[in-house]
Amino acid sequence: MVTEHIVKSEDTCGGKARIRDRRVRVQDIAYYSEWCSWTPDRIATELDLTLAQVHAALSYYFDNIVEIREEMRQAEQLSLELFSQTASKLNDKLAPLLLASQSPMSDLLEDLVDRITPDNRHAEADWGESIRAE
Repeated sequence: MVTEHIVKSEDTCGGKARIRDRRVRVQDIAYYSEWCSWTPDRIATELDLTLAQVHAALSYYFDNIVEIREEMRQAEQLSLELFSQTASKLNDKLAPLLLASQSPMSDLLEDLVDRITPDNRHAEADWGESIRAE
């Protein structure tokens, strides 16, 4: 047992610190808090956790920040490797953006979302022909 709310077990979530009886990793909660700027209340609501669980995870994260950030870096590296090995039209379009950026993938996605305004939300999208029920 790591704490009342945080556990590590080799057979769940690859041995990474997680919420007891859940498959929600401490690094997931840290991501939502640090990179998505979610409040503990929002994290608790979105992930169906108690505030005590969220605060325990954040406390564990800040007590073990080097370890958790290294796990996050490794996960991002694996994602980029898998992304580069998977052929798709979307990958072909996103690859130059990802390769040009040395920042985390979340920064790229955040930038793309920031470019969406009510005026251009649908204007630039090429959805093809509309399918209507006849």
